[in-house]
Amino acid sequence: MGRVALLTGILLFTGSLCILPSAFGKDVDNKKTTKILELQERCDKSSADFSRIVYGSRYDITGINHTYEDHYNRKLDKCFIMIRTVLMDKDENGNMAATGRMAELYEVRGKTYYGRFFESDNNVETCHIRNRNTPCNSEQGWYVLVKPYMDQ
Repeated sequence: MGRVALLTGILLFTGSLCILPSAFGKDVDNKKTTKILELQERCDKSSADFSRIVYGSRYDITGINHTYEDHYNRKLDKCFIMIRTVLMDKDENGNMAATGRMAELYEVRGKTYYGRFFESDNNVETCHIRNRNTPCNSEQGWYVLVKPYMDQ
């Protein structure tokens, strides 16, 4: 009887050890998810502050519309912000119409400029990303260049 109880105890203990790693794995996954969410929330807040600092007073100018999108890039461990600007002016009929579009990419924490797309009257004036020798000649080309920063 003692051997049966001892073997049962050993089997129960060994079986519980098999369960523990998966339980700890879930805990580690939850901690990673929580950390990533915290970093994204911090990125959101920092981006809002950055946007106000860079474009604060220009939000009030008639004919200029700014929006932004931020993204915490896990692979690079950096927070990026893309600020989009639409320039408006009156056309020949007196209606407001877009005359230019611009998008700028920054790394928020270091306040580092990464690149710009600027199109005026349907002509691409500027389209580049730092450290890349690939210029672009369209807005679609710009989004291809910023994808590694804004999608990972």
